[in-house]
Amino acid sequence: MKNTPHHTILLILALSVTLLVGAVYGYMHYVVKISITRAATARDIVALEKANKGREQDVRALHQRTAEARGSLSQFFIPADRVVEFIEAIEALGPQTESIVTLSSINDIPPGQIEGSAYGLARAHVEVRGSWSSVMRALSLAENFPYAISVKGTRVNSVGSGAGSSWKAEFTLEVLLSDPLSSSVDIP
Repeated sequence: MKNTPHHTILLILALSVTLLVGAVYGYMHYVVKISITRAATARDIVALEKANKGREQDVRALHQRTAEARGSLSQFFIPADRVVEFIEAIEALGPQTESIVTLSSINDIPPGQIEGSAYGLARAHVEVRGSWSSVMRALSLAENFPYAISVKGTRVNSVGSGAGSSWKAEFTLEVLLSDPLSSSVDIP
């Protein structure tokens, strides 16, 4: 039994080596896990950047393809400082259609004051009197102004009775206004 202390030392040494190897294995496992996580994150970032670069190239190509169309887009908006010319164009419908055109009210919301929009809005309440064909022609011309325009609340009534009757149309025109510094438009 003299060898027992010698075996005890070997047993303690073996256990110590096992614990040391287990600790080193655990540490290496932890380091490898962190490295793999970082590598996966880096791979995802690179893939995302490649996708963004591809989207950026698509957007640039779309931007180049639509340059001409975007240039003509400003023609659909009236510069805020040229509303008077638009009003005159509405009033000019009368002589063009042989009818009487009256603007009973007009108001505007300047560009940038409509929440979520860089554009403004002008509203004109228009009344047209004349024969059926002249009233319809005036309404048709108003609807087809070359702007982003809406015709709302249209009412057409007969005024008078018999052979001398005439017609009256009432409607509201809404047209988008742009910042006068961002566009230039010739109003007919």
